[in-house]
Amino acid sequence: SLLFSKMSKVRSERASSEIRK
Repeated sequence: SLLFSKMSKVRSERASSEIRK
């Protein structure tokens, strides 16, 4: 579903941010 996709994307971006930090 689109909502799930969006949520997954946001989670992925946040994870990347944590890794960079």
